[in-house]
Amino acid sequence: MTPAKRVDLNAWLNEAAAAGTEQAFATLFGLWGVDYSRLGGATACERAASAGLACLYERGSWAKLDRYNRPAVLELIGLDGQRHHVVVTALADTDVLLDMGGTPLEASRADVDPYWFGDFILLWKPPGANLPTLALGSRGGDVLWLREQLDRAEGRAPQPAPEPLFDEALRQRVQRFQRERGLTVDGMVGRQTLAHLQAVVSDPSIPSLRGAPDRVIHP
Repeated sequence: MTPAKRVDLNAWLNEAAAAGTEQAFATLFGLWGVDYSRLGGATACERAASAGLACLYERGSWAKLDRYNRPAVLELIGLDGQRHHVVVTALADTDVLLDMGGTPLEASRADVDPYWFGDFILLWKPPGANLPTLALGSRGGDVLWLREQLDRAEGRAPQPAPEPLFDEALRQRVQRFQRERGLTVDGMVGRQTLAHLQAVVSDPSIPSLRGAPDRVIHP
């Protein structure tokens, strides 16, 4: 892997050719071990679906991105108005590792902030092709799966005979998880809550922003 170089981001953005979305998505999919160019679909998100993945569009801060703990595409807008699509591949407390058109760059978060307006797109892996939103009264295997994920997230031992009903006690557990993760506390399990559950349950096959040995930010 080419070592990342520390850059003056303003100078780099002014001098670099625009980094497009296709290159950014190719890089992002590559971090998941998927060849973007070989997937079918008219859009990046359609290609993601064909690989068993899903897009998640969000707007927020570094803290919000950090909680998802997944590489993401950001749009940076230079002072000249030129748009650059880059991939965040690693985060440290104050610094960030970016991939811009195949070139790895290190910069501080503070240096990126003037050019990033909070939008990002990440990939995540849904647990099933048609998993519905789970809420009070839901019943079945999806509820059992949810209980298992919450047990793992909370560090609990698996229950020997879990209840397949989404009851009030489970709703309160979901709300507590949502509150801890800075999500809307509605007690319902949709895409955002599912993606956050995935983020806190360790899976070495899924790329993360922190702790990846081949994407280290040097002091």
